[in-house]
Amino acid sequence: MVFTDGPVAPGADLVFGGPYPGFTAPSSAGETDKDQLVATHLKVFQEQVEAAQEFNPYLVNSHSCKDYFTFQMAQDFFNRALAWTNAQGYSHIFFFRKKSGFDSFFFGVRFKVHHETHRKRALYSPWVSRDLVPSIPGLTMVADLSHWINVAETDANDPDLTQVIEDFAPQFYHVHCRVGYDHGPQVPDPRVGQWLAYTEGHERWWDAIWKAAEARGDEEVCFTTEFGPPNYQVS
Repeated sequence: MVFTDGPVAPGADLVFGGPYPGFTAPSSAGETDKDQLVATHLKVFQEQVEAAQEFNPYLVNSHSCKDYFTFQMAQDFFNRALAWTNAQGYSHIFFFRKKSGFDSFFFGVRFKVHHETHRKRALYSPWVSRDLVPSIPGLTMVADLSHWINVAETDANDPDLTQVIEDFAPQFYHVHCRVGYDHGPQVPDPRVGQWLAYTEGHERWWDAIWKAAEARGDEEVCFTTEFGPPNYQVS
């Protein structure tokens, strides 16, 4: 996972260490130069994606831009990021899988880079994304739909939200399987009766993404189950 607003995740000084020497510093608070903001986010993105090679990842999930980016700023970032990832070969997977017993090993230097639908990022809202994504040919995404249902403050039967998800299903290449609701990104327990409607709604959306991957001819579909600790988890 990479973050275009800095070389480390929020709270990373407590968990992951850093900041790391040699990386571009994140944009300063209150920065108003739009061109400079885009350029800084792009440079941080490029540095982190290059650094990710060390871990031989299957894919890289990018938290891209900020939610206050204008439409034009986000469009500029994604178009430039896509041009760079395509030129570097990060739009296709070049690896070999070698199986030994129950273990699978991945070898290679290239991997796909996808951009997550996440709060605080350019793709934070289904309604913003509905206009933005079609303007960026070739954009591929990570679907964390718990953020979208929360931002839209709606339920899992919302036909407009469902339509957006189904329209973008062919562009989702990874899924974070967490169940959100209208007032938060994570229900306390997806198995409990009052939250089952949200769980079932997310499962319908995930099924649409699964079917789109099958239609693409993908032999593997990457899903990550997610149930966050405090402060995500309500006590």
